[in-house]
Amino acid sequence: MIGGPSHPATGSDSDLAELGSPPISALSWDRAEMGRHAAEMLLDRIRDPQPRGPRCVRLPVSLVVRSQQRNGIALI
Repeated sequence: MIGGPSHPATGSDSDLAELGSPPISALSWDRAEMGRHAAEMLLDRIRDPQPRGPRCVRLPVSLVVRSQQRNGIALI
């Protein structure tokens, strides 16, 4: 909404996002799962140091909306 109130959001959920004034909406994902994928990729690289092409790992993500108004959220 141009000229209207803004509802900031961040790309990573944290305690600070929740404690902000106003509270900041955020994307949330399973950090432990992300760490498992990173460790697996590192171990694969140690076992076979030959470079391979990039690998795409997709994790489920959710939007934690902390503002009363759910329209006009802009990721920053």
